[in-house]
Parts: sequence; structure tokens; C-alpha cells
Amino acid sequence: MRKPKLKFISQAEETAGIQKLIYEYRRNFKDFANKKTLVLCVSPDFSGIVSTIFAHAISPDDGEMIYVDCVHVPDPDEDPILFRHRLRQEFPLIKKGFEGYDYEKFILVEAGVISGRNYIWLKEMMVNEFAIFPKNILTVALYQSVSSEFQCDLVANYYSHHDEDLCFWWEKPNTAFGDIIK
Repeated sequence: MRKPKLKFISQAEETAGIQKLIYEYRRNFKDFANKKTLVLCVSPDFSGIVSTIFAHAISPDDGEMIYVDCVHVPDPDEDPILFRHRLRQEFPLIKKGFEGYDYEKFILVEAGVISGRNYIWLKEMMVNEFAIFPKNILTVALYQSVSSEFQCDLVANYYSHHDEDLCFWWEKPNTAFGDIIK
């Protein structure tokens, strides 16, 4: 089996994609966020930049920032059971918020949605175990594979993970993604 070619994402391309997400959000979802909205950075080791810039940009102009929290998800070679268990423990605290009231809306932001499996179990747990209304969850991807099982609400760029491996300008080769042979 041949190794997919590298889809290198420069700093300029990453920034342009984030700006595209912000623009599309303002065009299509501008009324989604309110004071009881939290941005959830999915996989903070890859999605921190996009989540932070996106949250700042969609925050209201009154100076109140939309908070960002994170959810860890497994790499392709990791078992998702541990991550689901951790979310069960942490989500009640995440949902509680910092302002003295529970968050009601959530914007899940991920830099790269490859198979979509992580978004599937995250959204299922949020709806089925934590009683979040599906309409109160907005899913965002800077890059989404065209063959992803999960289709995000807001996507900046599409690619084929069968043909290309995402590689951001700041990223080191990663054994979990087959970048380095063990």
C-alpha cells in the first residue's frame, strides 16, 4: 500500500482557512453563539490555534470573550474507550462554566477531521449522556476529508485523506500517523 502524499499547510494557508471559517460563520451562523456558548477545542495538540482565533473572532463586540475549553480524542492508533471515560468524568465540570451558569451551546472546533469517528462519538455522548440538544452543537473543521463519516456544519477546506496526509507548518513527524516508522 502506498503512503499518501503530504498535504503541507503553511502558516499563511492555515490563517486563510481560519479567516474563511470566521467569514462563513458570520454569514451562516452569526446568531448561534450567546453568553451560554463554549468553544470546545477538539484535540488541543492540533486544534489550539484554530480554536483560539475562531473563539476570539466570534465573541461579541461588548468585550465578553467566549471561553475555550478542550476535549482530548484518540489518535488513530489509540483506544477511544479511555477518552470516552475521561469525557464522562470531565464534561459535567466543562458544562458548568466559569460564569455561574451552565453552558447550553457548544462549538466543537477541530483542525483536521479525517474519518469523522471522533466527532461521531463526541456528539453522541453530548446528546445521549449529557442531554445537549443537537441543535445546540455546531461542528467546525479547518480541514475535512471528503470521505469522512461525519459531515461538519462548517468546513473551510476539503481534502482526501486517502491521497493526502495533513501536515501543518508547526507540526513534527508523528508516529501515530505513520510519519515515522517505529
